[in-house]
Amino acid sequence: YPALEDVKTHFSIESHYMIWDLPGTLSSVSDSLMETERKRAKTKMADIITDINSTLRGALQELVSHLAERLTPNPDGTAKRFNNSTVTNLLDFLSHFEHRNLGRDQDLASIVEQAKSLLSGVSPTTLRTSDTTGLTIHQGLNTIKTQLDQLLVQQPARRFYWDQDAA
Repeated sequence: YPALEDVKTHFSIESHYMIWDLPGTLSSVSDSLMETERKRAKTKMADIITDINSTLRGALQELVSHLAERLTPNPDGTAKRFNNSTVTNLLDFLSHFEHRNLGRDQDLASIVEQAKSLLSGVSPTTLRTSDTTGLTIHQGLNTIKTQLDQLLVQQPARRFYWDQDAA
């Protein structure tokens, strides 16, 4: 493990408290200060939504890639082994996506719907026992994976602020 001092110099935690009535209070002090803070809050919320969308896209891409890889036969043609959780984790993500899609990412929502229809009624046992179902799911997952790869390439870069006045 790294030394405590190394950890302290490389990591930090930043927290912000958002007070939604601040602009009204601030307007009595200065209109320009109020406008500056309004823009800062708007930018911060946009950054948070971007992070949420990026995280959801990355999580789905990871789950889809893992299942697709496990459904790819070995070089000798034998099936690879996979745990039930490989399938159930993906199904769980798909079933809870609507509640997690705080940024209303329509591109990702479309891909999630496509994945839901592909995996509708599919269980880990079905994938193990039916070669045709496994092949169909594998091909569909590869298509979804390609779409997710394109979404992840298009995502905007994260902004880093090195001093408090720049944020």
